[in-house]
Amino acid sequence: QPFAGSCSRRRADPAAQSSQRWHQQAQLTAAPRIKAMLRSLALLLRRPATRPQIRTATKKAGGSSKNGRTSPGQRLGVKRFGGQKVNAGEILVRQRGTRYVAGDQVGRGRDDTLYA
Repeated sequence: QPFAGSCSRRRADPAAQSSQRWHQQAQLTAAPRIKAMLRSLALLLRRPATRPQIRTATKKAGGSSKNGRTSPGQRLGVKRFGGQKVNAGEILVRQRGTRYVAGDQVGRGRDDTLYA
């Protein structure tokens, strides 16, 4: 038989009691956040899964460039030098303008080319 004035219940550890209180408080404060997360998750699951539309290019992207318009060289200059034997009609000098003047037995073309 227990003693009349005593209590058979053991007193809990104060550290354990504060830990329990902290957990209960954390559960109470976390409840609204958990509800909000569940609500947003339900909204996400309710939406139909649609793929975003992506436009594809119908024309290749052409960047503007100020360079890149080079033309091949014009191959001007002296083709046959003094003392060389040439046949009739062979080009002697290709030039722009009359840098070299045609002598005897030398013709001048429309583009100032000198030929034999």
